[in-house]
Formats: sequence, structure tokens, C-alpha cells
Amino acid sequence: MVEKSDDILDTSYFISREIKRMFLDYGRGMDRCSSIIQKCYSTFISMLEYNKGALKHLNAMLTAENDDKIREERIAIEKLEEKVDELKDDTFDYIYRNADDIPYLVFSHLVDLTHKVDDMLDDCEDAADLIITITRSITS
Repeated sequence: MVEKSDDILDTSYFISREIKRMFLDYGRGMDRCSSIIQKCYSTFISMLEYNKGALKHLNAMLTAENDDKIREERIAIEKLEEKVDELKDDTFDYIYRNADDIPYLVFSHLVDLTHKVDDMLDDCEDAADLIITITRSITS
């Protein structure tokens, strides 16, 4: 559980550093593909909002007083994860459709961020599964 929580924090840090590198350290060639980057970043914001929601559900699992509430929160996390997976797939399709119009470094940046934002919710889902496993082992 601690490891999954650490993974979520590490991924958050990676994402922030990657965005900083792209905008402050690279910057070249981005003006010609700014609309593509802007669309992807808009999707990342939506994906991160779903991640925030999943973290709230995870917290609710940790403070739940019964198994039904824990399962309910786990289902909510799973639904958010499915939405993020759809956004991830749509983002990959968009990036690849526009690959000829963006420098390789920007392409790689967008693909990496898409994976990492999705990984955060996957880790949250894994943490939720661990909570269910732990509570089942205690209550059975």
C-alpha cells in the first residue's frame, strides 16, 4: 500500500518535471504545433481531475466503516479508470494522427505524459485492490 502511494507521488513529480523541461528547457519548435500540445494538455487536465476523484474515493475507502462502502468506492475508482483509459486511447490516436506535424521530442513528450497520467489512476486502482484484500483478510 505504501509502495503504491509512493508510486502515485513519484509519477506526479515526474509529470511536473517533464512539463517544466518541455516548456522552460526545450521550447523550440513548439510554436508550430501549439494547438496539438494544447489539445493534449487539455485532455491531461481532464485525466488528472479523474485522478483527483479516484484519490478521494481511495481516501473514503480508508475511512469507511463497512465493507459495502469500501466496495462502492472501489467500483467508483474502476469507473474513473475506464474513463481515463478512453481518454488515453483517444489521445494516442490524436498524437499519432498528427505525428508528422510535431517534432519527435514533442511527440515523445506527449506519449510519455499520456502513459504517466494513466499510470497514476492504475496505481490508485491497485491501491484500492490492496485495501479490499487487506479488509477481507482481517474480516474473514
